[in-house]
Amino acid sequence: NELSIKADLNYINFNDNKLYKPTFLAIFKNNKLNNLDFYTKIDRKNFVNVSFDKKKDISKIKSNDFGKLFSTIELSNSIKNGDGSIELSTGKNNTISGKINIEKSFTILPDDDVKKSVIKDVDDDKNFKVLEKKLKKNKGITFDKLVGRFSYLNDILTFKEVVASSKYIGFQILASGFINVNNNDMNIKGLFMPVGLVNGLFGINKVPVISTIIF
Repeated sequence: NELSIKADLNYINFNDNKLYKPTFLAIFKNNKLNNLDFYTKIDRKNFVNVSFDKKKDISKIKSNDFGKLFSTIELSNSIKNGDGSIELSTGKNNTISGKINIEKSFTILPDDDVKKSVIKDVDDDKNFKVLEKKLKKNKGITFDKLVGRFSYLNDILTFKEVVASSKYIGFQILASGFINVNNNDMNIKGLFMPVGLVNGLFGINKVPVISTIIF
């Protein structure tokens, strides 16, 4: 009633990228996947580890460079660096719920439309001169940490209480909204506030803000 499959390889090709030294362990019980552990180098120094535990109903993705991971799987080229983890679980009606925790510095490089929108909204606000300067020079926004919750159902990725902190530009962003991954429609609202006001996750409307922006 139990089957274990293990593999240790030199490399595999994925989306025209070479993954180095992948190891794979899958355990099936009664013809159903019970445990999974997959580890690979996504380049010479960065890794990704994907695990699944049916008993706990938790899948976890760990990486020391989420920017590199997202570009490798062709999810996004707008994030650079970022060390952390993403946890996933399945709820009612096959809703996928998740928690994200990215630490160490990472940079978000917004596309031209978002960049123009941000620059326009903060142009008259002295709190954001550093941000405005970085975006105009196309250097992106560097953060120390990002935590938050999200869910996925029927092609809609919904963000709930996502908090990004940045000592580099002196403020935090709280964000909520959704992205339709089928047609790329999105509606995300972000609140700016000084660093230190938010240390955890709670209602986005319960904090003092210094500016509001809609993407």
